[in-house]
Amino acid sequence: MGAKFYYKDADAPTPNLPTSIGITAIIKYKDQYLFESRVDCDQWSLVGGGMEDDESLEDCAMREILEETGIKVKIEDLNLIKLYSCPSRIAEYPDGNVIRIVSVVFEIDLKTKPDTICSEESLELKWLKKDEIIDLDIVETHKHVVEELILGI
Repeated sequence: MGAKFYYKDADAPTPNLPTSIGITAIIKYKDQYLFESRVDCDQWSLVGGGMEDDESLEDCAMREILEETGIKVKIEDLNLIKLYSCPSRIAEYPDGNVIRIVSVVFEIDLKTKPDTICSEESLELKWLKKDEIIDLDIVETHKHVVEELILGI
């Protein structure tokens, strides 16, 4: 069994670790958005991850984007757009860890399309237009973010 993600699901397990604070990055180039196919669950998501104890949210965003895509962004490239803190945003991992996820969403609007490098956390990175995103199998903790902030539904 891989990782499993929940949002507003009565069957979600109860967290057994402290709440994780992290970032979600909406990386945009013209009319395309960068998505990753995740190794841990074979679903798609936006780029993101948990904040380390010794870093700011902005530092976390820059680190996660670089680690997962090879794209180097500067702090001034980050546009803070939303906080998602609903207690029902849960991640369950194969090792038995269950974590509530609080996400700060940054948008990064790139002026040039960069080369990307897939990390060991991803099967694939893909630039997608809105009409290609609609039928994508997106992890539950990102689906509502994508629907609201990218698709406007």
